[in-house]
Amino acid sequence: MQSVAKTHTSTRHHSSRRSSHVWPWHEWALEHMEPAKAASILDLGCGKGHMARSLITEMGPYGEIVAVDPSPELLHEAENRSLSDMERRIQWMMGTHHHVFYPDNSFDRILTEFILDAYYAADILQEVQRLICDRGRVVFLCYGTPTNHLARFAQHLWHWIVSYHRFVGLPSRAFLNNPIDIQQLAALLPSYNFQVISSQQWLGGFIYGLTVEYHEPNNAIKSDQDPTLIR
Repeated sequence: MQSVAKTHTSTRHHSSRRSSHVWPWHEWALEHMEPAKAASILDLGCGKGHMARSLITEMGPYGEIVAVDPSPELLHEAENRSLSDMERRIQWMMGTHHHVFYPDNSFDRILTEFILDAYYAADILQEVQRLICDRGRVVFLCYGTPTNHLARFAQHLWHWIVSYHRFVGLPSRAFLNNPIDIQQLAALLPSYNFQVISSQQWLGGFIYGLTVEYHEPNNAIKSDQDPTLIR
């Protein structure tokens, strides 16, 4: 599926979307997804749908977004928060991250939001590889393995927030028991024909992002990854 460049994104939509985000990793992911150039986007681990709504706002009236999450409670809240006509075009789908009921090469952009567990990483990467089109772009937002005081503090705070949400009955993401660190993920990606084009870390590495491009096996890519991209 070919990416279709859209030129209708307005300054008003752009500034509105920017002001709605608190966390820098969301801003970074939106910049690197380049939704205005996409025809179809898959949001894996969409949660309450905050990123999916922002993405479709920048895509405009012709783009398609499919948002997948295994939690019916989170999807119900995501759909209830989608108030505009444009946001109601998002296709909310309950399902696992290991198998999405779409044909091969269905999307030219894929966002994964904090779903990569070290135990299941290979299964998820294989499914992402199946779904992305040639030269499509994938943005991974992930929890890293804490290796310093700041990262450990951020992890403890996140666990406390999730535990509190569950205690009071609010829908929340499940814990990731085996997060995969940025070096491990970067080492796996060439096996699935992904080439890293940018990376970023926050909170001492507790949260990180990788932007990659997929190349079909017959379109050779460099095997020597530039180490300066993984920092």
